[in-house]
Amino acid sequence: RLLAQARQSAQEKNQYDSKTTRKKIVDEFCARFDNLAPYDWQLNVAEALVLGLDCSVIAGTGAGKTMPFVMPLFAQPDKHVLIISPLNALEEDQAQRFSQMGLSAIAVNGETYSSQLYQDILASKYQVILTSPEMCL
Repeated sequence: RLLAQARQSAQEKNQYDSKTTRKKIVDEFCARFDNLAPYDWQLNVAEALVLGLDCSVIAGTGAGKTMPFVMPLFAQPDKHVLIISPLNALEEDQAQRFSQMGLSAIAVNGETYSSQLYQDILASKYQVILTSPEMCL
């Protein structure tokens, strides 16, 4: 219901086209994953994020919860995503996975942070930044 309302509002204000956005996301997803399509719930979450809605996803380990975080970049490659993660190892693993998908991604933590990395972030070098709550303080 909230997603439908957000679609309608965006269409009225900005000529947003849900079908076009969803097609871009699905096409890019399929291209990056050997024609494997995203789950409907992943696509709904990704579109909700494109529209600026807050989302909560509850699913088991390995269900694909992380993908909707970056799927909006398939439709809006000029945007950036900040992912807060509790573990450095998880940040680094996900940054590597996103890089393998063709997204510019970096893990920012006490081990990787440097003045050069800071400058790269300011220069918008990365589409996906993964970091810990502590690094956000």
